[in-house]
Amino acid sequence: MTKEQWRPFYHLDLLIFGTSFWKEYLQKEKRSVYDVTEAVEIKAKLQAKNMVFTHLSHDIDIRKHAEMLSDENVSFAYDGREILLP
Repeated sequence: MTKEQWRPFYHLDLLIFGTSFWKEYLQKEKRSVYDVTEAVEIKAKLQAKNMVFTHLSHDIDIRKHAEMLSDENVSFAYDGREILLP
């Protein structure tokens, strides 16, 4: 994406982001979503307050990988999860 395309996503309170794998080894040009490690970097770049990952594949073990997240404001979506907005 260009800088102009990223502009609306800066400083969001909540960014919901599709990530299929913890670490994706396929070339970026051949896939449609970022992996979790890339998405965490994007959160920092965009300075989003909170981020929730969706579109999780079998590669993501929510309990195990949640412990590996270094940012407490990053989490995984799951069936039945509710997010309350002000």
